[in-house]
Amino acid sequence: MTAGGPVRVTVIPTEVVRIGAMASTLLEEARHVCVDEAASRRLQEIYESSVRELVAILPTPLGAELDRFALPFEREPPTQGELRIAQAQLVGWLEGLFHGIQFALFVQQVAAPAAGRDPSPAPAPTSRSGDATIRARGLRRP
Repeated sequence: MTAGGPVRVTVIPTEVVRIGAMASTLLEEARHVCVDEAASRRLQEIYESSVRELVAILPTPLGAELDRFALPFEREPPTQGELRIAQAQLVGWLEGLFHGIQFALFVQQVAAPAAGRDPSPAPAPTSRSGDATIRARGLRRP
């Protein structure tokens, strides 16, 4: 939130989901194989590229947050453990982002009736025969 109210955040969900799925798959694969030096360099490139892509497509506050958490590797090439930790951190951060988006949508749905807005789509207009049915049953039109 800012002094002027809540911060509106727009995320490109398809790109974030694709990168998140890739990071999750890479993490799972890295758990099951012994990573040699060439594979370690490649995983490092993929990780760093994923972080750059996410920072570029996310709104500035989220991109800055990810940039703060995604620290550079201390070794060249990184160890298998460093790669696993970095990938797990990225996957965890993305899962937190998804949960945050879901929570924001839930809050909007809950707040809509309190603000006098109906969160559900408007019903389709009825025909004149609908008016006759309402009168025949002794009901009033809302």
